[in-house]
Amino acid sequence: DNSSDNPSNPTQPPQRVVWGQRSRDEMGDLWIQILTRDARDLDTLNRQFRPKSLAEDVIGYRRILEEEPDSVALHDDLAALYLELGQGDNAVTQFAASAKLRPESAAAHFNLGLALSVAGRPDDAIAEYRQALALKPDDPQTLSNRGIALRELVRLDDSLACYERALKLRPKYAFAWSNRGNTLQDLLRYDDARWD
Repeated sequence: DNSSDNPSNPTQPPQRVVWGQRSRDEMGDLWIQILTRDARDLDTLNRQFRPKSLAEDVIGYRRILEEEPDSVALHDDLAALYLELGQGDNAVTQFAASAKLRPESAAAHFNLGLALSVAGRPDDAIAEYRQALALKPDDPQTLSNRGIALRELVRLDDSLACYERALKLRPKYAFAWSNRGNTLQDLLRYDDARWD
């Protein structure tokens, strides 16, 4: 009850409350539990319901962003939803807004690079990973992701150098080892691609 009749209402005069993820927002939901006959039906239900649920969240986050356009967290959350929905271009827009708001953040440039990769823009992704590495030079994950984008452009030696550098920083980084092996195979260096 957010009316003036509620003595516990923290907002006087009362204000309209709309959907959101924060405790001051309307967070009421109706949940229905469904039991499926078998695992196949459960898989079908999950595949079909999750996008609907995410699309509803997108609408809510977009509305909140209208009121708080400078919220990096909201841009990032909305971008993550777009990525899960497979909407790389929309994720790029949101992560680009975050990077513009926080140009000193290596994480913001990393996230934008990831979205650009998903959107099929490896050249732009490499530029963002370069920005992230300028701010945080010793990040194995950024190096590995940059290596993937370079491999997409068939810049195999540059790609390999990224994985080698990442593995010097984190010797047991399985993601980098796997991608290093794939790149070595592309270079026809099969013996070097083995990882014991």
